Amino acid sequence: ARRQDWRARALALEGARPQREKQPPPLQLGKLRAEPPQGHDWLHELKWDGYRMLARLERGKARLRSRKNLDWTADYPEIVSALEALGISDADFDGELIALDAQGRDSFSALQRTIEGSVNAVLRYTLFDLPALEGVDLTETRLIERKALLEALLDGADPVLAYSKHI
Repeated sequence: ARRQDWRARALALEGARPQREKQPPPLQLGKLRAEPPQGHDWLHELKWDGYRMLARLERGKARLRSRKNLDWTADYPEIVSALEALGISDADFDGELIALDAQGRDSFSALQRTIEGSVNAVLRYTLFDLPALEGVDLTETRLIERKALLEALLDGADPVLAYSKHI
């Protein structure tokens, strides 16, 4: 079931183009506004209470980095393994490292305490964007289409990788 032609699926999206650079895409950050944007062209997502984390798969090997470009690969081997088990060779992912409390809600304090080693909360890499897949640049593709491709890619994946739904 995991065997699919992900490159063909990515290239079929409007705005998709062959990836020219192998550099990670620039970090997209939210902007503070007095009100949320209106209209049907906008997606709205939960604000996860964790640490922003970018992941890159190159030749099947995953590397994790923080928003400040710190290498987190060795710190989260379960996430690295889950990404490498997706059955693809190249991709860029954008998401949030979160910890779940006893009620299954994200908890920043549980995340901090888990990182420092004083508690052992369940960690998840909650993914909300897929800027590139199998040598295809998707940054000019509509976000809703990238998210649909991401959701399909994560179907059946290790639960340490979670899909961030939108409204």
